[in-house]
Amino acid sequence: MPAIDFRSVADAIADDIAAGRLRSGARLPPQRDFAYERGIAVSTASRVYAELARRGLVTGEVGRGTYVRSEPGRIGPLQPEPPPAAVDLQRTHSRLPEQEAVLAETLAALARGGAEIGFGQYGPAGTPQARSVAAKFLARDGYAPEADDILFTGNGRQAAAAALAALAGPGERIGCEPLTYPAVRGIAARLGITLVPVAMDAEGMCPDALLQAHRAAPLSGVYI
Repeated sequence: MPAIDFRSVADAIADDIAAGRLRSGARLPPQRDFAYERGIAVSTASRVYAELARRGLVTGEVGRGTYVRSEPGRIGPLQPEPPPAAVDLQRTHSRLPEQEAVLAETLAALARGGAEIGFGQYGPAGTPQARSVAAKFLARDGYAPEADDILFTGNGRQAAAAALAALAGPGERIGCEPLTYPAVRGIAARLGITLVPVAMDAEGMCPDALLQAHRAAPLSGVYI
């Protein structure tokens, strides 16, 4: 998908509002639909809507959508966005404003259909049904985990911490990609585990480099 400047798309919508093609109170499509219609990424559509809101042209309400304002704000000259101070690779949550509404609708539909949503039963052991589903999902040729051997964690970081702690003790080494998940670096530091970067090529971690790192000092595991 070609890169598209979100400001140019916002300018086009602003022109439609100014010309009356989009009237006061008109509802803009959900961002995913807007992205599909325009042939742009959903993240770009999100920035378009944010830019229109910044200009005072639209207003959005969670669960209701985005509407053209009855009294659009004055459109001033575009100001370049300040560059971010840093790129935080640890944050992977969605920026879509309608996410909470979609989740609420989904849970409501499940409840109406008679599905059991038992958050109170969720824990390291999980429910028998959840363990069975997870075991089937993880099964591969030559590998079929038992449902009773499946454990759940509250999030990915807890899972990474549990896995690293099970593989290596304080002072031991774990091989990893040179550009690895930042949270794993913090987890390893707290556990006293040394992460050893292993060279990669276009197909992934280089076996020769991994073997060399292991021969230099034994690796207790590899995080990919």
